[in-house]
Amino acid sequence: MIGALLERRVDIAIGGVSVWHHLFPHFTFTATLQRVGINCLTPRPRILPSWLTLVNAFTDVVWVVFVVCFACNSLALYFITKRKEPFYAVQQVFAALLLQGTTLRKRSFSEVIFTISILMTANNLALIYLGKEASMRNFPQQSRSIETIDELADSGLHWNAPHEAWKYSLLTSENPSIKVLLNTFQVLSPSSLVEKADEGKENFAFVRLNFGHYMFGPWINEGNIHFYRPMSEDIYWEHETVWTTKTWPFLEPFNRHIMLSVEAGLQQYEELVLAKKYLSYTVQIEIEHSRDRLQRQPSALEFSDVYGILVLLLMGLGASFVAFAVEMVWYKTRDPN
Repeated sequence: MIGALLERRVDIAIGGVSVWHHLFPHFTFTATLQRVGINCLTPRPRILPSWLTLVNAFTDVVWVVFVVCFACNSLALYFITKRKEPFYAVQQVFAALLLQGTTLRKRSFSEVIFTISILMTANNLALIYLGKEASMRNFPQQSRSIETIDELADSGLHWNAPHEAWKYSLLTSENPSIKVLLNTFQVLSPSSLVEKADEGKENFAFVRLNFGHYMFGPWINEGNIHFYRPMSEDIYWEHETVWTTKTWPFLEPFNRHIMLSVEAGLQQYEELVLAKKYLSYTVQIEIEHSRDRLQRQPSALEFSDVYGILVLLLMGLGASFVAFAVEMVWYKTRDPN
């Protein structure tokens, strides 16, 4: 289409093209047909395994602070008690965190203050953790969603399209996130797009039309649309126009025709007809309602709900078995009799 216009084999080119500045020296742009938004279908957030709530109750920073405080309290208790068994202090602090009985020292006033501080900290921390973990189990946790340009850039995932024209309007942007998106943009053949779309792991560019419909390629269909949902923020928007040669004599009458069509609202009817004729209404409805909150009914506990607890139990049993074996070897080495 561009070649035919450039070689003047045709006078105008109509076909979902936009006002791209690098083509202005060669063509003239007419009045705007419609304003469209360029968006991405991103992988729909998936429900995380329930055992991850044991870890996700606290952020990484809180876990680091927790481990540092635990180590400092254990070390301080070790020096206070002056016991030869270093694990005694670790056991007592850990028992306090589990809201279990302890034999913390309280012979002097300073030891009482130290003991009270450990018990208060452990009690509040344990209750906060239990409350957070319980609330997270009531509302299933989901993987991180991609809603904005910054989140799309941070995800590091490719966003795919069948032609590099999808990135033309971003080439001169100074936005750091847009620069990242230019690097993660990927042009694929239609067959590769179909294969990638069926996997449900990458992003796919599509057009949000002016009157509420969505324009997408045949690689997005009824079989894989349930893997995706659109971003809440458009990557960019464009004015869809018509290209003409620089000397086309009917430019002004054609511009008047476009503006009269827009004024009369004919484009809204045209979009409805074209969407019904060429686009899947099932996919349209799925995209439109992809953000609806699903109603979840109460259900009995499943194995996945107790999987994390069983893993902790097995880890504890395994660690105790290893410790017992080491102790047996250690004492037999020191006392052969």
